[in-house]
Amino acid sequence: MDGCVQIVRSLDEYDPQNQSPEVLEQMLNSLKQQMLKTEAAKLLLPAKESPFNRVALGRLSSLLNLVFNPEKQRDPKIQDLRRLDSTSLIVCGLCLTQKALDSMRKELFNVFVEQAMIASQRSVNIIAKSDDINKAVLSSTADQDFVTSGGILYHFNLRRMISSSTPPSLQYSLAGSPSWCYSGVPEPGKMQTMFPLLLMKAVRGWVTTFVPSARSTDGLIRVVVMFDQSLLQTLFGWAGHETIGAVGCAIKNQIAPVFGNDVFEAVATSYMWSQDTGEIETKCLKVDVYPAMLMVISLTVGWTSCFHFVNSLYRS
Repeated sequence: MDGCVQIVRSLDEYDPQNQSPEVLEQMLNSLKQQMLKTEAAKLLLPAKESPFNRVALGRLSSLLNLVFNPEKQRDPKIQDLRRLDSTSLIVCGLCLTQKALDSMRKELFNVFVEQAMIASQRSVNIIAKSDDINKAVLSSTADQDFVTSGGILYHFNLRRMISSSTPPSLQYSLAGSPSWCYSGVPEPGKMQTMFPLLLMKAVRGWVTTFVPSARSTDGLIRVVVMFDQSLLQTLFGWAGHETIGAVGCAIKNQIAPVFGNDVFEAVATSYMWSQDTGEIETKCLKVDVYPAMLMVISLTVGWTSCFHFVNSLYRS
């Protein structure tokens, strides 16, 4: 902290009179951005307190009421807040009153939202475990809209996930979105309700799932299976005589026969699937091949399916 203060104070010796117009413009832009980030960080201080005080919890309940008020849906700031994942929205709610939101200039609001998303990654464990946060969320008169949008479902499943003995780690980037990485051995003898054919092919315990913090981003399931020429030919169109290391696409109409309709539906709900231009192949399934040993199959699936898969696979 002292180092940061020293850096700022060193600017007292900076002489702008000796700089070119181009350098001055660059300096102004940089200083403005740093000022906005610093101002936003100060506004976000209430979200760092633990336990959360009553005033902050009251702000949270009030902001949720505001964000999910039908009469406010055309407000650009409200629209931006509604697009946030639930943890980031909770961080904003702990810090913002309606008056502060209404008066906040747009450039500061944009940076505030960006910093709130960063802050949510650092405080996700505290927020998910807080009984006071849960009470504030449930006390909101807009909770039904929050449920409809997936917010409460996301928050309480996240709470359950993080409260487990093996919480996921929010330190990965998937398509530019911070993501939880969950990897572990399925419980012995547990009846799997999701993707049973996929799990039957997995080498025991080698299943890793990436769940982005933003619900608008696809999830990723990575499964290690034994080397299987027939699977390569059927699902990935391998000709049999080619030297193979990786295949970046799969045959669409073979996904359900190989892995089941539930896997096909999960893949088909992904954003990547909607961007496929070909009628035969999809980039949602890829495989890395280690001949005569193993294959690593990566499946891009819709966020909701990915999240429920994690709960099905690792939760009692």
